Amino acid sequence: MLAADRFSLDLGTVAVSSRSSVFSIAITNVGRGRSGGITANAVGPEAAEFDVSDGCDALEAMGTCTVAVVFKPSSPGMKSSRLLVSSAPGGTIEIALTGVATM
Repeated sequence: MLAADRFSLDLGTVAVSSRSSVFSIAITNVGRGRSGGITANAVGPEAAEFDVSDGCDALEAMGTCTVAVVFKPSSPGMKSSRLLVSSAPGGTIEIALTGVATM
């Protein structure tokens, strides 16, 4: 079973066509057995505004890895997406992503 160190992540205010700092989310396998391979993806209509890279593979029980997120807006305004982190076995967790893009 997977768990994250947060349920939401505000990536702040960033100028259009710029990139935010890299924000990290710790993912932990809180189950008793090894997880399957782990995938992390931003989903939703504004998913392209968020870059996601994961340093995760299968995790042993109580093992931890990091998912990195960068906000890279292409147009001004409030942006949001959901980060889905999944593993089979291990389940899926969802983390809300938000950011504001300025001109």
